[in-house]
Amino acid sequence: ADAYTQIDANTKPDYSFPQIEYLENIVLGVKKATFLLPFRNMDNWYKSVREWHMMKMRLARSNITGLPQGKGKTLKELSDWFCWHVERVRDIVKRNPGHVLVEYDIEDP
Repeated sequence: ADAYTQIDANTKPDYSFPQIEYLENIVLGVKKATFLLPFRNMDNWYKSVREWHMMKMRLARSNITGLPQGKGKTLKELSDWFCWHVERVRDIVKRNPGHVLVEYDIEDP
């Protein structure tokens, strides 16, 4: 079985997040798949985004579906986008009955 995990590219000046940009194509390209959607406390998630390999800057500089370039500089902007993204993933997977969505809390032992 194949597994695709973090497939974004950290290339300057543009950063690529194909798992977000091409989500619908990925879903349509595979008949059966299990998608994993991790969650965590939003404050802890934001802290990770700020501290992990310039992720906050990468998100703000990119033009990501649902998060226009220049947005994503604050906890509120990123939280709103993340919640929107979660709903988008749920909707896309739901519309494709061969797929399963597993949501889990990474802070829940």
